[in-house]
Amino acid sequence: MKFIAQSFLAALLVFAPACLAQEWEVGGMVGGGFSSDLTVSNAGTSATFQGQTHSIDYDILVYARSARSRVRPFALAGGGMRDFRGVGTESSYQALSNFALLTKTSQWTPVATFGGGVKFAIAPRVLLRVEVRDYLSRFPTQVIAPAPGAHLSGWLNDLVPMAGITYVF
Repeated sequence: MKFIAQSFLAALLVFAPACLAQEWEVGGMVGGGFSSDLTVSNAGTSATFQGQTHSIDYDILVYARSARSRVRPFALAGGGMRDFRGVGTESSYQALSNFALLTKTSQWTPVATFGGGVKFAIAPRVLLRVEVRDYLSRFPTQVIAPAPGAHLSGWLNDLVPMAGITYVF
């Protein structure tokens, strides 16, 4: 985790001069995710536990049209970190505990983002932004911990449609 933070700060210092020549946007976006279900089950038994994820990422956008266009399609790619949180109520007995234990804890993992969208100019410096992102991250084995002798691994794939308003300066 410390290595990732140091690498991120070093990259910011290297690319900071190039960023000063660019236009900046500030705004707000809302969205909702559609994640792949994580299922552990056997005949007639299932277990559930509430969870949340929060992501912090930095993306590079590549536009299909010039900055003067009123409609600008774009593709994006980037990366960052993702926080998985178990927020349900723990109990002394959990169904299927011989496979996995659902824990009330938090775990940060690296995340990669890919996607695309469209920006629409609705005023000279105000844009409507609509996009779909795909967040890829490793399985949170501290939040959904494998039971002794069990093995859990893999990647999570979350599609998130988003919309928002931004101001260009």
